[in-house]
Amino acid sequence: MNYFALSGLINLIAAVAGILIITIKNKNWQKENKFFIGLCLAVMIWSFGYLNWQMADEYISALFWIRILSIGSTLIPILYLHFILNLVLEVKKEEKAKILKLGYGFSLLFLLFAFSPLFIKEVKAADQFPFWPQPGYLYHFYLIFSYLGLVGYGLIKLFKDYRYLTSEPDYLKSLPRITQAKLIILATFIGFGGGAANFFLFYNIPIAPYTNILAGLGLLLMAWAIRKYSYFYIPFESGFDKVRRMYRQPYGYQIENFKTA
Repeated sequence: MNYFALSGLINLIAAVAGILIITIKNKNWQKENKFFIGLCLAVMIWSFGYLNWQMADEYISALFWIRILSIGSTLIPILYLHFILNLVLEVKKEEKAKILKLGYGFSLLFLLFAFSPLFIKEVKAADQFPFWPQPGYLYHFYLIFSYLGLVGYGLIKLFKDYRYLTSEPDYLKSLPRITQAKLIILATFIGFGGGAANFFLFYNIPIAPYTNILAGLGLLLMAWAIRKYSYFYIPFESGFDKVRRMYRQPYGYQIENFKTA
């Protein structure tokens, strides 16, 4: 097993560990973290395909496992975004519904072409790899929409949420959420930054994905941040503080929270 296959195996183990961190002795994981669990499952599909692709010794097998991993990599951005939009405070219900409909719609479209030459055209030798995928026409749109668009949008919302929390006069009451937001931002850069190294050889840039192993590290950090710092817990918040905080939120967020209260 070479280093790159090992990185796929480690990322697979990290995704399983992420699910265990969230679910063990946590009765509310389905309500609060189901989309993070979905994200971990998508990473498992991607990692399992990656592992088998790197161990493949023939063209047909390599192409098959690349298309399997593409299923996971297509689901990762939209599930990450859904998870983030469930966490942040400053997002209107209508805005959330609209962006998620758009995200899931295009993600489903990309999935329908996962085994098509329009998505992955073929595999051929690149750098030190005997079978490296060559993108089809649709792959370029997928890369821009899913990873720059969906992941970028989620990260921007997370930054805005962090700035909102730290701008509050009594921000110390929200310290667990502030700490968690910082850790999830860091985990996003580590995980997606590490995995993004795979895209260089798609476009004939001679950089091997040695940082691929960081994808699992980012996911584990995110899981730990969720478990250790409950995003839905505000310590020492009085009834007056809660009402005041609700009135400071965007109107759509107020309505959504009063409906679910």
